[in-house]
Amino acid sequence: MAAAVVAALCVFPGGPLLGARDDGKSVVVMASGSAPVMGGDVKRARETAVQAALRAAVEEGVGMYITSRTRVENMAMIQDIIVKQSGGLAVIKRIVREGAEKDVYRVQAEIAVSALSIIDVLRQNGLLRVWRVMVVIPEFHIQRPIVDPAAETEFLRQFAAVGFKTMDQTAYRELRDKTPHYFKDNARAATFARGKGADILITGEAFSERSMDATGSLMRGLVACNARVEVRAIAVDTGEVIYADAHTTPVPLLHTSESVAAKRALQSAAEELAKKFVMVLVQRPAALTRPTVIEAGPFPGVQQATAFERDIRKLRGVKKVHREQFDRGSLVLEAEVASDESDAFAAEIERRVSVPGHSLVVEGAARNVVRIRLMKK
Repeated sequence: MAAAVVAALCVFPGGPLLGARDDGKSVVVMASGSAPVMGGDVKRARETAVQAALRAAVEEGVGMYITSRTRVENMAMIQDIIVKQSGGLAVIKRIVREGAEKDVYRVQAEIAVSALSIIDVLRQNGLLRVWRVMVVIPEFHIQRPIVDPAAETEFLRQFAAVGFKTMDQTAYRELRDKTPHYFKDNARAATFARGKGADILITGEAFSERSMDATGSLMRGLVACNARVEVRAIAVDTGEVIYADAHTTPVPLLHTSESVAAKRALQSAAEELAKKFVMVLVQRPAALTRPTVIEAGPFPGVQQATAFERDIRKLRGVKKVHREQFDRGSLVLEAEVASDESDAFAAEIERRVSVPGHSLVVEGAARNVVRIRLMKK
């Protein structure tokens, strides 16, 4: 009977509805399933059709958190997970339509799929999309910059602990220390992070200050500090603010050193805040495409640049190409590249794109930027 079961998915207009539960941890889809009525056993056919609808809903939920390449390469594993665990991953909220028709029982239902349960299953099987995260949080203590920010370090620690790839702090330390206001502009900050190969930018600001002794001199010999951390997560490909939140230490943190007390307060505030951001990013669906900037030149003329652009459009995984600029032989393109192909995109350009009389040399390649120099042969 299993071979005859049919499952189908009817997504709500605009895609699956997110946050159907109050806690925002489920995805709601409209799914349908059917099964043959054999030997007049309508009850059994209905149960089989319901299970088919549940599997269809779970499969849609799984698809939101993995790339298409992973889906193809691991489909057998994913199907096995769905068949074995669909009962624990999805719950029927409402039967929209059901009934037997020509010896086939059909069920259409509104189904809530547990995002956290899916994520847990995918993580256990090594299928979950891993984001590359950059964390830039300038810190101040009474208007004095703090060296080696504690809040930033705490965020990095928590992201690394759950398996995220984090960016090296040395890549942006000087900019963060000397120009902390740079990251207040979301668009500019996202462009910077994209150039470094990050998927998500965590940025904001943090400050600490010495608190007054409200203990009746019981703090003798100790210094108390409070801290507040305000942070937002930005998707660098779109500039969208995914999540924003802030946290203030409820009680002062003590130490004999004011600097250490300030760092302890900042770390404590960041510890609580980072947990929320980790959860939000873990639940974020994987993007199907990734914007990639291609900087190439110098071209001898616009004709060669146009031919180069045409060749880029033909590459595997390229969805569309927009010319940003052509100036004095330098060409800047922005290409929408399938996420599965983005890591190998620079090598694909080297293999398949040519400019007569020139060699193409990839001078730099990150996940979102490819820099190419044309050298005369």
